[in-house]
Amino acid sequence: MLILFIFTASVFLHAQNNPYFEEQGGAGIRIAVLRPAGEGLSAGEEWLLRLVQSTLTGDFGNYSAMTVLDRQNLDAILNEQMESYSGYYSESDYIELGNLTNTQYITAGSLIKTGGGYILEMSVSDAEKGERIASFPPKNCSLDDLQSTAIMKEIAASLLEQLGVKLTELGKTALKASISSVPPAAAGESARGEAETMVSTENGRRISFREYLEETADDLYMLGDINSAFSYYKNLAYYYPGYYKGWLGIVRCYSGDYTNFNFIDSEMYMERVSITAQSDAEKAEAAVAQTVFNMQWPEIVLLRERQKIEEARRREDNFHRMAFKTEGNTLVEYRRSSSEEVIIPPEITVIGTVGPFFEGSDYTEGWRIATELGIPIVDEHYYQSPAWYIYNQDYYDRYDRNKSKVYLGEYAAHVPGRKRNLEAALAEALYLTALERNGDVVVMSSYAPLLAKEGYTQWNPDLIYFNNMEVKPTVSYQVQKLFGHNSGDEYIPQVITFSNNRQDVQKRIAVSLVRDTKTNDWILKFVNMLPVEVSTTFDWSELQIAKGDVIKTVLYGNPENGGMLPEQTSCTIKEVEQINLLPYSFTMVRVKVQ
Repeated sequence: MLILFIFTASVFLHAQNNPYFEEQGGAGIRIAVLRPAGEGLSAGEEWLLRLVQSTLTGDFGNYSAMTVLDRQNLDAILNEQMESYSGYYSESDYIELGNLTNTQYITAGSLIKTGGGYILEMSVSDAEKGERIASFPPKNCSLDDLQSTAIMKEIAASLLEQLGVKLTELGKTALKASISSVPPAAAGESARGEAETMVSTENGRRISFREYLEETADDLYMLGDINSAFSYYKNLAYYYPGYYKGWLGIVRCYSGDYTNFNFIDSEMYMERVSITAQSDAEKAEAAVAQTVFNMQWPEIVLLRERQKIEEARRREDNFHRMAFKTEGNTLVEYRRSSSEEVIIPPEITVIGTVGPFFEGSDYTEGWRIATELGIPIVDEHYYQSPAWYIYNQDYYDRYDRNKSKVYLGEYAAHVPGRKRNLEAALAEALYLTALERNGDVVVMSSYAPLLAKEGYTQWNPDLIYFNNMEVKPTVSYQVQKLFGHNSGDEYIPQVITFSNNRQDVQKRIAVSLVRDTKTNDWILKFVNMLPVEVSTTFDWSELQIAKGDVIKTVLYGNPENGGMLPEQTSCTIKEVEQINLLPYSFTMVRVKVQ
């Protein structure tokens, strides 16, 4: 009785104290998530079914107090007891599944391949009655929606709500923001084309493109060229996301040959390894990494929790040391440690803080105070993956124009391993075009941190590195310099038409047009984060520009690398009416009107 009482109390306290949901959050419910049925999928796409199952299993566990049956245990039960099932289940099947798995609710669905993408639907059924109690209707989605897990996050939020789990605002934000930051997968003709390609090796062997990537990556790793090996492993995961070796190779590079799994998103990469390793030989190879990961993971979780607690304690301490009040039309700042009050002169603009993140209690409370006191500008901070910047270009589009303005005081794109590469710089450039569009809200922005001496850093990446002999600007610095020197002071809205209607394509292309009213220069910026060239057409005649001095600047290269410099050329208006954007590039055209 004592053991049962302690267990029950701990579950209740977990539900009460969890910041992601209110009240008990579904405590007492046992639920299993089945692999959805697949229809029209190729062998290389079957892994998506396991990804849907794994993601929903994790989200139900992370954002509710329900007991969720582990995917591996569930698969073992089904493989042993129900080998003849296709993934489509009847009411009687749900009852049998509930008895086999000792769960109350069963989650199932289907993923259908269509001519233009996929259709995903999921539902939850009562295993005792065989009745459907929650459902997410069929929805069109792209490979990128599945690969990034964005569609699964939407499904999880909907099903949790229907099951009576009420997420807090923090929970809703965290669930939406927890999309996978692993590399995207190739799609459409690009994927099919590479999958069918045969290449010749140096000794004349004809092998598939997949074998070429795998063998080259393994050879480079054995030679100690980890950076180059990583690039090939990442391409292997890009073109063949359902094949385990690309994901395992990425883990191998990040972990130092499976020795240290305390790297960013290590659990996400290991999940990819787990759901793509299918044959006994593949599972045996993956088990080498999984064994070490499982041993280290509890300590990694504790370390991350300690870091969160320390950061929260530091934020709380900083927040409560200062309070604000107003007297008449004057904002008064005072510190609790001193009775002296400091009157803020009118020539000084007050910038308030809303915490180090774009969500959470500091952010909410900071904005409440700023709104209540009418603080002119607030300082926002966030460091996110490139995927976050890609999918949040409309972040400031939604801001209330009547509230405080924003100084984005600290931000940067962080790729796994915190590398200083072109992928991060282009994600920042993509987001800066959105900041230009929202110049009526975002009055300033600054990349952070700025300077770091090699060998004495506490943080990576930084914008500019130096030693006793030289200064080493990063590729992100080149982006910041180009935007800083070509910011303009008037934003010109544009009508943009895409020949490809896919959202995952459109979100990786950004355009911004501004004018410098002091010089009457026009500045057009393009960002292309796609692995293919993009053709653009721009009608300068609508701006009544017939001729002028044109400088075209292009920053491009391998997204995994850094150190590249922008290239400048002089050209005519006619030559920039049609611009081919290179793969992974930032292109800027500055026109000095004659």
